[in-house]
Amino acid sequence: MRVRALLAVVVMLMCASCGNTPTAPSATATAPGTVGFAATPSPTFPPITPVPGNYSIYIDPTWGYRFQYPATWTVYPQIGNSESNVIIAAPYNPSPDQAMLRLEIRVTNDDQHDFVTQYLCHAKPTTSVNGIPAVDLSSPGGDVTNGLTALVLARGFFTHNLAFLIWLQSSGKSYATFVSDFQPMFMEILASFSPGAGAKTSIPCP
Repeated sequence: MRVRALLAVVVMLMCASCGNTPTAPSATATAPGTVGFAATPSPTFPPITPVPGNYSIYIDPTWGYRFQYPATWTVYPQIGNSESNVIIAAPYNPSPDQAMLRLEIRVTNDDQHDFVTQYLCHAKPTTSVNGIPAVDLSSPGGDVTNGLTALVLARGFFTHNLAFLIWLQSSGKSYATFVSDFQPMFMEILASFSPGAGAKTSIPCP
């Protein structure tokens, strides 16, 4: 429960920890199983070369990790303070029938960062990401007491001297529907993940 309860803190701190870079719509606690998002203008970024089909490829400019994502989604790099992160948000038209959806990747080579010490250090891998041992941090949300209201599919892991946290977050109310509708896409994104060159020094756990 402590891992699940703290996962929302990562969602809230991601943009705050990354300096003066453009930010994607941020999550705020509202009601069980839901997430509120503040409307913000979509910043303009250099074009990302699409791949054949329905996906484009994001390549991190700092450590070179890469993965595919839906080509119609908007990219918000979050780089600074020993992290090189990205938020990629699905198109959204405010509607009671449409949940807001976004993919978030948080990456660092600093073993003192909160998500490293809270979720990854000394955690036992229970799954894998493209062959890399990983911790499953998925959550059905709905825990208002602990601030965990979002539906989340998530993985955390170490590789190439870096710590990674990858999650897909929804403002929907049904975890079963969220998993049924979006887990296949999430697994495709994870299967496309490549760590790149990584960092030069190791990231020991305290």
